[in-house]
Amino acid sequence: MNEIVINELPTLYELLLKKIENLYKQFVESKGFFTIALSGGSTPLPLYSLLAKTNVIDFNKVYFFIVDERFVDLDSNDNNYNAINKALFSKIDYNSLNIICVDPTFDTPYESARDYENKINNFFSEKGTAPAMDVVLLGIGDDGHTASIFPGDSTLFLKNSICTATDLVYNNYFRITLTADFINKSEYVFFMAIGENKKNAVFKVVQKKAKNLPASHINAKVVNYFLDPLAASFLK
Repeated sequence: MNEIVINELPTLYELLLKKIENLYKQFVESKGFFTIALSGGSTPLPLYSLLAKTNVIDFNKVYFFIVDERFVDLDSNDNNYNAINKALFSKIDYNSLNIICVDPTFDTPYESARDYENKINNFFSEKGTAPAMDVVLLGIGDDGHTASIFPGDSTLFLKNSICTATDLVYNNYFRITLTADFINKSEYVFFMAIGENKKNAVFKVVQKKAKNLPASHINAKVVNYFLDPLAASFLK
C-alpha cells in the first residue's frame, strides 16, 4: 500500500512525526517494543528534532538502528550517527543499549558491515523474532539512490543479507548500508524528499518506477512518500 503525502514545511515533518507516534503505540501495544531505522543526511534532521520533543514516546521502548553509515572516524562531521545524535539521541532519555549502530573502527568497511549484521541478527534473535524493522526512514538522492545503495552498485541485488559495504567510494567514502532486500522486509518505509533538485528523481521513482534507480526497488509492505511541493512538482 503506497501513499503520497505532499505538504509545505514544517507541516510535512509534523505529519510524519504523527505517523511515527501512532505506529509506536501500535507496535508497543502488540509486542512491547518498537524498532526504527534512521537515515542520515540533512533532510530528516528537522524530523529528529521534533521527535526529541515528543511526549508520546517512551524511548526506552524504542530500538534505533542506522540505515547507512560512511566508513569514517566516529568523530567526523560526515558520520551519520554524530548528526543523528546531536539532533535526537543527546536530547532524549534512553537506554544506551537501545541504539544499534555501525562501528567504523574496523580495518575495512566489509568488516564493519559484518559486525553490524551480526548485531542486528543478535538483537532480533534475543527478541525471538525474524529480523525485520517496524519502520525505516529513507531519502531519495537526486541520482535515485537510497540508503547507501547507488545506481550500478551490486548491493542493489544482494539477497539474504541484512547489510553490506558498497563496491565503490561515493563522495569520498565507502559506505555500510542496509540492503534493499532487508529493507523490503520492513512493515513500513517512509521516504522523505525535499527541494527542487529532487523532482526528477522523485518523478522517476514514484511515478515511473524506473528500475535503474535503487529507490524504485523498495517495496516493503507499506511505502509512503513525504514530499514538499517542489520535490513533487513533476508528479501528475
